[in-house]
Amino acid sequence: MSETKILVVEDEVIVAEDIRSSLENMGYIVPSTASSGEEAIKKVAQFMPDLVLMDIVIQGKMDGIETAKEISSRFNIPFVYLTAFSDQKTLERAKITEPFGYIIKPFKERELHINIEIALFKHKMEIKLKESKEWFTTTLKSTSDAVIATDPQGCVKFMNPVAQSLTGWGFAKASGKPLKEVFDIISEKSKNTLENQTVLVSRSKTNIPIEVSSDPIMDEKGNITGIVMVFRDITERKRAMDEIIRLKGFYESVLEGIVNGVWVTDKDDVIVYSNKGMNAVTGLASKEIEGARVLEDFQEFFRPYYMKARETLQPFYYQAVPFVIPDKGTSYQSGWLVPRIKDGKFNGMICTIESIPKHEQKE
Repeated sequence: MSETKILVVEDEVIVAEDIRSSLENMGYIVPSTASSGEEAIKKVAQFMPDLVLMDIVIQGKMDGIETAKEISSRFNIPFVYLTAFSDQKTLERAKITEPFGYIIKPFKERELHINIEIALFKHKMEIKLKESKEWFTTTLKSTSDAVIATDPQGCVKFMNPVAQSLTGWGFAKASGKPLKEVFDIISEKSKNTLENQTVLVSRSKTNIPIEVSSDPIMDEKGNITGIVMVFRDITERKRAMDEIIRLKGFYESVLEGIVNGVWVTDKDDVIVYSNKGMNAVTGLASKEIEGARVLEDFQEFFRPYYMKARETLQPFYYQAVPFVIPDKGTSYQSGWLVPRIKDGKFNGMICTIESIPKHEQKE
């Protein structure tokens, strides 16, 4: 309190000095007093007080209400009205300027003290709230995700630049409009589309694949006061995924067309893929092979060859290895074991297998 400066605007000198004396007794600093609106504005600029006590009826062209409005807009300094007028017309004019207090003359020193402390505290909280709001707004404007927030009626209340760019709506035109008008989405039925993925139709009727999430905005009582939508353009990701799916289909078609058997294991030596050629070579269908553990379920005499390639991380060619095929007896097979390496470590195996003709077996 000892550092709190208060400017008194009062055109009656005796009253002004009396208020100054009361304030100083309370521990406040009163750097000066002013008797007119023009003088008050100059002294606010000179002393930058923490609070202004403003009489409504003062000397000069500006009354206290006009002066308070000017001080608030130019300096963001809180003010408390001191006046002998309490009629409805004066109150309505004063209310528009959003004062931090309104004290009717004559008043008691304690009443003045309480109003000043409440005004200072309220202004301090408003500054913190404004700083917090600016911090969040700046953060949301800087994020790479698009953000739209609505009011309780579902109308647009906030849009960051990314949201404006994707939707094609500037905030000035989108503000107050129903969310569904600005955030126009259509369902895309595809086996490759996840639940949180959809298509945004921009204002220019461009279809943009997006990933979206939404959450309710709630007050301290748990009442929903709006909705926030967070979404991002996944055009490039979707294009890449579609290309991966296309290539996967292409390579699987190639592998399925190979006469020889091809099978692949993961880093835990579990068979995760086998082509149709495996059935012709081993007599086993893909569903019988996939999921098998090479070092536990595969034929025992084959395991040392697999382990050699696994441990050395080097391709290994096995030749004329006997495989027992159900209902067909023993067949001799050859093939490659090629380790899959990731970050210098074993990450699985690509294996081929082909039957050796009987005349070559005799040789």
